[in-house]
Amino acid sequence: MKIKIFAALIKTILIVVFVLQVEALWASNQSQIPPNIIFIMADDLGYADLGSYGQKQIKTPNIDRFAKEGLQFTQCYSGSTVCAPSRSTLLTGMHTGHTTVRGNKSKSWGARLLGGKEMCH
Repeated sequence: MKIKIFAALIKTILIVVFVLQVEALWASNQSQIPPNIIFIMADDLGYADLGSYGQKQIKTPNIDRFAKEGLQFTQCYSGSTVCAPSRSTLLTGMHTGHTTVRGNKSKSWGARLLGGKEMCH
């Protein structure tokens, strides 16, 4: 008789421990916050123009703090050497051979985007 009570007590303890473990695991998964992604695209910004990448003369404390608290990426591909086609490749997902934006002073894309008005002179 004592063995049956002891076995029932052990089963109850194991079930309680199991339930508590499952609840703790579920709670830890619920508290995970999705990551914030900040993508900074700046015209004419070189690799070493930020303090977080070694710049000593120009102070960039806020960007340096982002880099310290988050991740730094050291390999990136720009769609073009000038800003308008680079933005076009980023926003469309196409490479410069497929997007219509080929340079900063392209009359065809500026006129098309602005309904016939010229954007760049």
